Amino acid sequence: MSIKNTIENANKIGVTLKNIKTFEGHDTIPGFNADVCIDGKVVFHAYDSAHGGCYEYTPARESKLKHNEVWKVTQELEDKLKTFPKHKTTLGGREYEMRDSLDCIIGGLISEYEYQKTFKKDSKKGVLFEVEGGHSIVSWKVGNIAKLIKVFGIQKAKEMIQTQVRVMEMEKKVILNKEYLMSVGVTF
Repeated sequence: MSIKNTIENANKIGVTLKNIKTFEGHDTIPGFNADVCIDGKVVFHAYDSAHGGCYEYTPARESKLKHNEVWKVTQELEDKLKTFPKHKTTLGGREYEMRDSLDCIIGGLISEYEYQKTFKKDSKKGVLFEVEGGHSIVSWKVGNIAKLIKVFGIQKAKEMIQTQVRVMEMEKKVILNKEYLMSVGVTF
C-alpha cells in the first residue's frame, strides 16, 4: 500500500498507536506490541509475533473491554475501511489497486514509527534527501556532521555542507533535514 494513503486512512478513522515496542522476530522479521487508540483513547492491544499471518487484537489493560467487545470494535473499523476508495501500490515491480484493512493501517503506523526513529538518527549524519520509499544520506569519510566540524572547524565544515546543499538543490533533490543543517549555519 501507499504509506501516505494508509496513514491518511488511519487519521480518517481516528486510529493511532501508543506504547509501541518493536522486536526482531522469526527469521529477523520485525514484530511489535502496541496499544491501539481511537480518537486518542486506548481501546485495544495489537500484537504481531512475526511468524506470518494476521495481527492479534486483545483487550488493552486501560480499556476494560472483553475479547468479544474488541472483536466488535475491530469489525466496525474494518467496515469503515471498506467504504474508502482503493489506492495504487507497487509490489514486485507491478502496480495494483488495494484497499486498506485494519492490519494494513496498523502495519503502516508501525512502519512510520520505525521510519521516524531512523530519520531522527540519520538527520545528524549528513545531508538527507528524499528517495522513493524513504531517504538517503550524503556524508563524509570523517563521519557525521559533528565529527566534520571537529576535524575541519565550523567554518570549513559549513562551507563543505553548503556546497553539497547547492549541488543537491541544482539537481532538484528534496533535502529533508533542513532544520538541523540550518542549526549549524547552512542557508537555504
